[in-house]
Amino acid sequence: MERISFTSDRENKRCLINITKNRSYNIVHKYLILDLIETDIFDKKIGLIKKGKINILKSPLVPKGYLTMHEQFLSILDNFISYSTNIINSPEHTKQIVINCLKDSDIVLSEKYFFDNTNIYYYKYNFKYLLCRIFYNNLLILKNSLNEELKELNLDIDKIDLNKYSDVSLLNTLLGEISFLNRNSYMLISLFENVSEEKKELYIDWYKMLLQKHIKNIDFIKKYREFQHNN
Repeated sequence: MERISFTSDRENKRCLINITKNRSYNIVHKYLILDLIETDIFDKKIGLIKKGKINILKSPLVPKGYLTMHEQFLSILDNFISYSTNIINSPEHTKQIVINCLKDSDIVLSEKYFFDNTNIYYYKYNFKYLLCRIFYNNLLILKNSLNEELKELNLDIDKIDLNKYSDVSLLNTLLGEISFLNRNSYMLISLFENVSEEKKELYIDWYKMLLQKHIKNIDFIKKYREFQHNN
């Protein structure tokens, strides 16, 4: 891994914009990434991008054998968007979900190449963790008001450990199923926003409705899981 020096925030942002415009990202992702680059939330992270490159094996994907740190930043961001949209199919909420999940994380600054097999677990675990941690924290706060729903789901939130791959996978599965049943519902964003005292009662109502719908449709969900497993 080669390091040179810091660039200016403005130079970093201009570089990210130029790379994104000229690369063949998914067209929806391209516009979302351009939009995210312009948000204040990402300014601090963009300011931490350094000059330099990550040396990797030459391949049809990267024939030059390296990624600049700007390309690395965009690669991780693009892959997180892909992961989150595969789990949460709610286009109108995608931007805010990505912002909320990444705003307290430096994963987009990681020097681990996404497509290196030795880094598969690192990204799979961290993407799952980032997507579910707000949901997990909210369940801890609201659990006394959601006892019946959590019991029906056989989910003991106090025993969930976000350091365990199996537990973050379990919560990601639940999030995906809730999203599937409530596609584009205005309530979905509550799963990715930290509950505040002023919104606590509202979130209790929303979480009850979202979880109860899952419980009522459990037979359908089982068939949905089987379909996903076989495809």
